[in-house]
Amino acid sequence: FLGPEAHGDAHDVVALLHEEGGGDGGIDAAGHGADDTGGTHGCAILLPTAPGGNGAGALEAEPLAHRVIDLLSELQAEDIALLDIGKASSFADYFVLATAHSPLQFSAIVERLRHELKEAGVPPRHEEGRRESGWVLIDFGDVIVHVFSPEKRDYYRLEELWGRTTPVVRFTG
Repeated sequence: FLGPEAHGDAHDVVALLHEEGGGDGGIDAAGHGADDTGGTHGCAILLPTAPGGNGAGALEAEPLAHRVIDLLSELQAEDIALLDIGKASSFADYFVLATAHSPLQFSAIVERLRHELKEAGVPPRHEEGRRESGWVLIDFGDVIVHVFSPEKRDYYRLEELWGRTTPVVRFTG
């Protein structure tokens, strides 16, 4: 686990994540550990990606994660984090998490990610949530983006759940 150390460049991070290693698969697709008591809290159920990647063929997982982080940074999203979940999951290689502080920023982030990545040949495969709910998940295949309000980010605590078995890298502006 990489602690709260901040990293400013998405392009150097994936190698660092691979050096740290991944988890042992002890958590499920929603981020629940073996010691989780269960219960419903609104997590999306994600289906595994097909063998061979995101299916779009335009960008592999690593450059796609870099592009997402760059776009989030351009849109001034806060608390951007990259989680290398590839060794602990079968449905994606990376989670990218970000916080939006206003409805306008939330909408701008979601719309820009959809548009820019579709133009790059990677349209969203699936979306969950709404900005009004404080959480939106956009599934780009090997990279799944979570955009949260500050309150929902604190509630879901994905870094804490996944951080037990996967490296987490934070980005600063």
